[in-house]
Amino acid sequence: MKKLLISFSLLLSLVSCSSQVNLSNDEALAILKDNFKDDCVTIVQQRTLSHWTNHDEIMFGFQELEQSGLIKIEQKRVARGHFNTTTEFRWKPTAKAEAEYKKAGYAYLVSRANVLEIIGISLNEEAKTATVRFTYENKPTVFHLIRDKKSKCPEGINEATANFTFYDTGWKMEDI
Repeated sequence: MKKLLISFSLLLSLVSCSSQVNLSNDEALAILKDNFKDDCVTIVQQRTLSHWTNHDEIMFGFQELEQSGLIKIEQKRVARGHFNTTTEFRWKPTAKAEAEYKKAGYAYLVSRANVLEIIGISLNEEAKTATVRFTYENKPTVFHLIRDKKSKCPEGINEATANFTFYDTGWKMEDI
């Protein structure tokens, strides 16, 4: 009887271990929120001249960034032909901007990916893997105001997939 009870306990623990391969929507969402990084980094506008047609739009962005303590605007008069001058506005990043937003050269973080919801999970219990479809939104940072308008940063709500693998320590998202 004792052997039968031990065998039954062992079988029950094996069955309960195999059922842990399930990946719930809540667990997948939590892992994605911690690990999914599809932030957009792109070149930003470094200067504007007062005669440019989009000068006011660029200056608005510069002023917003300066009020946020991220840049310092500098201006100077420059010649534009023999009898004409214009004003050039440039900026320099503050230490805060360099620490939080600057990535390389003139490239800055212009939007951050924010995972919204799980659309579906395709689970392969035998291989202990899962493919997760989800939606995310690119939330603009203040540097979005002066991004290069030709940048390929996704805007709005987007869909993506991620692959997960089940290890003895739990589910892990693979690199996308």
